[in-house]
Amino acid sequence: MRVTPRRVLLLGLTSLSFLFVIIQLSPALQDPDDAHRVRANIKARRLDHVYNEDIHGQIEKMNPDVHADSKKKGPDENGVVNKPDIWVDKRIAQISNKTGDGLGRLGRKIDWHDYAMMERDLQRQGRGERGYIELTKEELDMAKSKDRRYGYSAAASDLISLDRAIKDIRHPLCASKLSRKLAFHFYHHAFPQRGSFRTSQVRSNANHFHIRSLHSIINKTPSKLVTEIILVNDASTHSELQKGSAFSVEAEKLPKVTILYSDTRLGLIAARTLGANQARGEVLTFLDSHIECGYNWLPPLLERIALNWRSVPQPLIDVVDGRTFLYREQPGGLLRGSFSWELLYKRLPITAKERREREDEAAPLKTPVQAGGLFSIHRDWFWELGGYDPFLKIWGAEQYEISFKVWMCGGEMEEVPCSRVGHIYRSHMSFSVPGGSDVIALNHARIAELWMDEYKEYYLEKNPRLRKKSLGEDLEDRRAIRERLKCKSFRWFMQNVAYDQDWYYPAVEPQPYASGKCQSVAFPEKCFHIREGEGGESESVLISCEDRSVVRVEFTWRKEMRKERGGRDCVDLSRHLQHSRPQWFKCHQQGGNQQWLYLQDTQQIKYDGSNLATPLCLSTDASTVYVEHCDQNSQNQKWTFDKVDFSLFRPEMGPPYDKSLTST
Repeated sequence: MRVTPRRVLLLGLTSLSFLFVIIQLSPALQDPDDAHRVRANIKARRLDHVYNEDIHGQIEKMNPDVHADSKKKGPDENGVVNKPDIWVDKRIAQISNKTGDGLGRLGRKIDWHDYAMMERDLQRQGRGERGYIELTKEELDMAKSKDRRYGYSAAASDLISLDRAIKDIRHPLCASKLSRKLAFHFYHHAFPQRGSFRTSQVRSNANHFHIRSLHSIINKTPSKLVTEIILVNDASTHSELQKGSAFSVEAEKLPKVTILYSDTRLGLIAARTLGANQARGEVLTFLDSHIECGYNWLPPLLERIALNWRSVPQPLIDVVDGRTFLYREQPGGLLRGSFSWELLYKRLPITAKERREREDEAAPLKTPVQAGGLFSIHRDWFWELGGYDPFLKIWGAEQYEISFKVWMCGGEMEEVPCSRVGHIYRSHMSFSVPGGSDVIALNHARIAELWMDEYKEYYLEKNPRLRKKSLGEDLEDRRAIRERLKCKSFRWFMQNVAYDQDWYYPAVEPQPYASGKCQSVAFPEKCFHIREGEGGESESVLISCEDRSVVRVEFTWRKEMRKERGGRDCVDLSRHLQHSRPQWFKCHQQGGNQQWLYLQDTQQIKYDGSNLATPLCLSTDASTVYVEHCDQNSQNQKWTFDKVDFSLFRPEMGPPYDKSLTST
């Protein structure tokens, strides 16, 4: 009797982690080295499940000599037939040639939406329903201590229903694709069997929001697709999260929820591994504990794995405002994940190549790097890749490890627009990281050493202090995974997956076209400067060019006006009005408020971050510096620099989201 496809969800809480199991086809692989030995049987089972046929018998007809040799030697103690790759891979190729879509013929499609729940949501009334919540002055006063503790407005969260409705902000095609009578997306019915969900570790989230996360998953996920929900308590020090607390009692009353308790602090990465080891499902879905799921979020992810078991899909991650709990889309909409050479997560636009390959605007999108917190992966593929590196500490760099090795070892990463999950963003980190920022930096250095080949030098050039640091044990064992799986090089990854990376985040940054002191033409003895003002805010002024503290700036290829020689602060214009004064702000490399141009013909510094009806230029009254409407005849708007070489200006590059790469 065939089991209904399911899978596991894994959720992570700070001090507490959740895990859900959704697909239950094969036993959990505790030892990553077992995975390659059963790879062929995994393929064979998958084809049996999809086509309801005897793979071994059909392979024998296709190539009796090979199969006879396999039968003669017999299966080993693990039940794996010798030399399986030959006949299974040929059978897969044969089916692919016959159907034209590989394993895509997975049976009928059905509609997984819960229309009764969606109708009830339309009728819901109350604070925070489908929108945001405003606190009264009295509520705000009571909330301050809680907000400092959790990093978001726990008081506001406590006033919102555990089952609140959120806006459906999916692409319209998600609600009409492949359907006539019912205006919602249909997905393949023949998913892999039950799976598990796991959330990242929970340490200091308000327990009310933890429970809402669980309610959201249970309410928005077809029950038959979930085997278990595993929550890992990562040695939380909060009394309200302890075993026997009201939270733990309430959580374990919910269907399919289990809590694992760690005696020692593991951190996000090891807590996820603990949950994954306990999972019984075929597919693992990792989630954070501070999330809210959108309608029909799970089937689109499962379908990608049903079509390609090495696919690692992730939902579009929306923003839940930590103060008002407003649910909204990420700025920029659908973009591809990537990184800077400091290994900071970045996002890239959709290229013309990607647009051509997609069926429509709601179709999945290949992405070089995942955001990290929320994704699904076939359990056998997860362990075949070695799981999470056990020597990555607490958190940081795990998304690069997963992304690099998935792509380099034969899989693919995807963004799935019809799957949306909201993530609450804290105002500050509400938990400690033992070892501080060094732990995160060493995690990145270890991944660079293991997976980035010669490209690791670009990371180390920006972090030279890490060159002589110990990167932990087990390096050779992790390298052996690359050899065993015959993984491709990082150069291949850069040329074939992150092929436009250098356009936006070049490994070798172009030279600035203007740099040095920014000297006023109207007042030649004075230079542009930004100094700290009252209350910690900075203010732009003119000071003597002879002052030793005078700032030196450079105009970068990103159209930034940045502190000279690798500075991390950029000139930022937060208000786009006349007489607004620029300030320092950490460079975010996204253009916008930090986008400036030095004009060769007029010597003006033009703000270039918005399509203003009347452009703004940097000007001065001999003491302060501000912006006003551009006037090429005004001497107060003219500036010179120590070094100017417009041959270095690269107008074809520009800031991220440049239209030149997104045209069809």
